[in-house]
Amino acid sequence: MHPNIQDTFPTFKGVRLDELMNSRSLYLHAKRVMAAVENAISALDDMEVLVESLTRLGQRHRLWFVREEHFTVVGEALLWTLQDMLASACTSQVIEAWKELFNFISKTMLRGIGDAVVK
Repeated sequence: MHPNIQDTFPTFKGVRLDELMNSRSLYLHAKRVMAAVENAISALDDMEVLVESLTRLGQRHRLWFVREEHFTVVGEALLWTLQDMLASACTSQVIEAWKELFNFISKTMLRGIGDAVVK
């Protein structure tokens, strides 16, 4: 786990990497991240619902002082995972589509974080 990301989460802060990699908390967080990505994909045909959902998710992430660089690291990890899992099926078009989706997710959540600051 990227050290700057690790310290963002109180549950993970100060935990040794070998402990963290076998942590139930990390596993559950990864499942929540992938569920959010799955929800975004499922809502692609209803932009109003998608934007509202991602904005609320961003507002909830304000508690952890999430910043753009955190999304960058998570996006890189997602792309690496896709390349690893899909192997030769992971074409440049597939990578670009995932980059575009994750960029949209990130920007929308960041707007939600900003909205939470203003409120």
